[in-house]
Amino acid sequence: MSYTVFARKYRPQVFADLVGQEHITRTLTNAIQTGRIAHAFLLTGVRGVGKTTTARILAKALNCKDGPAPEPCNACDACTEIAAGVDMDVIEIDGASNNSVEDVRRLQETLPFQPARDRFKILIVDEVHMLSNSAFNALLKTLEEPPEHVKFVLATTEAHKVPITIRSRCQRYDYRLIPANVIAQRVKDILNAEGIDADDATIAMVSREAAGSLRDALTLLDQIVAFSGRRLDHTEVAKMLGIADRHIVFSLAEALLKRNTGIALSLINTICEQGMDLAHTLKQLLGIMRDLVVLHTLDDRRDFVDMTDEELDLAHRLIGSSGGLELQRTYSMLSTLLDAMAHSSAPRIDVEMGLVQIASAPPLQDMQKLLEELNSLTHGVSEQPRPLAPPVRAPAANPTASVASGDAIDIFEKLVNQVRASRPALAAVLEHGALVRMDPEHVLIAFETQSFYAHQAESPEALQAIADAAGIVMQLGAERRPKVQIKRGQTGDETIVQRKSAQTKAHKEQLRQKALAHPAVRDTLEIFPEAADKIDVRTDVD
Repeated sequence: MSYTVFARKYRPQVFADLVGQEHITRTLTNAIQTGRIAHAFLLTGVRGVGKTTTARILAKALNCKDGPAPEPCNACDACTEIAAGVDMDVIEIDGASNNSVEDVRRLQETLPFQPARDRFKILIVDEVHMLSNSAFNALLKTLEEPPEHVKFVLATTEAHKVPITIRSRCQRYDYRLIPANVIAQRVKDILNAEGIDADDATIAMVSREAAGSLRDALTLLDQIVAFSGRRLDHTEVAKMLGIADRHIVFSLAEALLKRNTGIALSLINTICEQGMDLAHTLKQLLGIMRDLVVLHTLDDRRDFVDMTDEELDLAHRLIGSSGGLELQRTYSMLSTLLDAMAHSSAPRIDVEMGLVQIASAPPLQDMQKLLEELNSLTHGVSEQPRPLAPPVRAPAANPTASVASGDAIDIFEKLVNQVRASRPALAAVLEHGALVRMDPEHVLIAFETQSFYAHQAESPEALQAIADAAGIVMQLGAERRPKVQIKRGQTGDETIVQRKSAQTKAHKEQLRQKALAHPAVRDTLEIFPEAADKIDVRTDVD
């Protein structure tokens, strides 16, 4: 007794049935309706997304007795023979087994002849990237300028292996992975047509395992029906496929988020005893954590996740008891564990210890609270920088300063502060200079050679103000004032501006170290050690 598998029995026969590739079917439909039909097409995408099916539908649409028409009748001789793969004018070859230059030349010899019956002679080459370079070169000229009655449809899973000279002569159509919800709906329709009962969890399992390929989903469905009969139960289906039941994976996620290491280890033991694929289980767990993060972030956008109603209820319960930071951290640590497992010589042990580490991690604080604590810390530091502008006090003796004196900058600060009392702007200018000499007869201040501030400081008004301030600082009396001179040239002495900058920098570093020593920060760095060099501490002196 013959049996037709689901993938062939329910193969789309019109463009409208080709699910998940609407961008392609719309373009081809419009092209046929307007008569803008290219002579060569390149269909590219992963396995099982509809490339060969599209090629056959296109052949029927072009050769249908009512065509060219976007919807073939599927009743005429051309349509039925193309669907069965026996039409003389629609030639399908496999590029992997007909890849030599001789194979291509034999085909080319038949192309100049008119179709035996159909409107077009159509050449469909599957896995065209398997052709040899010589075969591609032989095909090149014919592909560029074929006879009017010839159409080429080239299909491949690896378009990058097709020479650019071939690609540039074809209209290219890139097929997408079919969304899981689209596959699930198609699977549900086929089960209804077959009179087979299945719960939503089974349908979701099939659509997820298909990984974007409808053909893979139908092939898997065939296997499941053969195993389970007319009623499909997700628990039995999971055992048959050797994968963990979603309820077990959700329980594992709950154990991690609630920090119950005992339950987590017990579930791993159950998974291993039942012979389930541990790596696959970890991928399932990672997928669930991703869905939880998405649901938490996007406020329950169901269309962004692939979950049944029952699973959504479980997800909401987990989200309600865990913060967004916990979900993100768990996902990150699981991702790292999955990468490590791929190179492990003892995967089960590594998975068990990794899950223990995840479940034992201390709870994370809310980032806003952490920032508030850090902000409070920076404002609460008792040590403040040394005042940069001390009040002027009358010295016991007339102060003098020279290049050789280590107290020059301290004396200069007193002079600048005295100037600031009457001329604040001039005091700001003097902060960019350095005191070379200061005695009752002579005050010498140096600036950089090209300094803009030197020009401002050497105006008559500025010189007089500096002399008056120096007389007060040195207690020279009302009638006596030193001569003030401005010098240009590098002195090597520290300026007040430079001292202020160094003091501020030192103070900020002190605050930063105190902030990094905060317990909350240390806990965070234990969880995210790679962020140690990327921490940006803002203080109240920034």
